[in-house]
Amino acid sequence: MKLISLAELANYKRSGVYCIMNTVDGKKYVGSSVNINNRVKNHFLHLRKGNHSNDYLQKAFTKHGEPAFVAAICQECHRTELLSAEREWMNTLQCCNRDFGYNIQIDPINPGNISPETRAKISAALRGQGNHWHKANNHPMSKEHRKRISDSLMGNKRRQGIPHSDEIKKKISEAGLGRTYVMSDEHKAKLSIARQGAKASESTKKIMSNAQRRRYSGERGAQERAKTAAKSKGRVWSDEQKAKLSLTKQLWWKDRKAQNLKEDQ
Repeated sequence: MKLISLAELANYKRSGVYCIMNTVDGKKYVGSSVNINNRVKNHFLHLRKGNHSNDYLQKAFTKHGEPAFVAAICQECHRTELLSAEREWMNTLQCCNRDFGYNIQIDPINPGNISPETRAKISAALRGQGNHWHKANNHPMSKEHRKRISDSLMGNKRRQGIPHSDEIKKKISEAGLGRTYVMSDEHKAKLSIARQGAKASESTKKIMSNAQRRRYSGERGAQERAKTAAKSKGRVWSDEQKAKLSLTKQLWWKDRKAQNLKEDQ
């Protein structure tokens, strides 16, 4: 690794792997480019403005000042070898370790692979008051705003006629495995009020009926029935719950009889 001044960068307009080093603590940032000169100068330009995309590097630059940072040429190589060479130097210098460097992405070849620490920061930034929308407006979305978004998505047919591939279906299924969601009493009350007096159309009833049949048929159905039986085992129903179940069953049979009479006519 060869240390150079910014003035000497003009001699390195070739492709290769570079390093920006903090001479105070020895921490490094490693990158690669088809033009080392332009890339490193662009880094320092944004660092001076205080808007560099790497928060760790920017804070260190602001704290120690520009004189504490120097550029270095790690390796010159063909552009087709840039990412693999960059990864080797990142591993060698341990620049993704906060004790030794400033890099965020663990693997330049797979940029989506970021450190758990960075994932946690991104997650926190997108929640509540940490979200940029909240920072700009200093309050959560209003009911009117939420309603406009909801109305704009009503009847959304962007994916109509575009079925998911088996691979995507499998990913969606695996992502939902083991996921639990417990509704609050307030949420349950709101849903109950919203559903009062609502009647499903015949086509919707048919879809729901077929879905239940599929759920409780075959090998998966046996598993579902076993789960339901295990949950209900030893359960003691209160008189109020028994009355509700009885009334629900009576209404179901009443609707079923009415439907059968209608079909016979």
